[in-house]
Amino acid sequence: MPPPDRPEDSLAKGFTWAYRATAVGLEFVTPAIGGLILDRYAGTNPWGILGGVILGFIVGMTHLLRIAKQSH
Repeated sequence: MPPPDRPEDSLAKGFTWAYRATAVGLEFVTPAIGGLILDRYAGTNPWGILGGVILGFIVGMTHLLRIAKQSH
């Protein structure tokens, strides 16, 4: 029977998962915000935000799938 986790181990695991969730969320959103800013300054409406959304989706899903593969 394996020994129970110490409270410090549980806290470290919680912080690790919080970091991962935050990183994935920012990877989804940040390119779209960059595309919005590009659209406002360059007048490329709506192509910058569409490109940002597509790029964010690809990057975010890649990272999310990598995390799922590691934790399995």
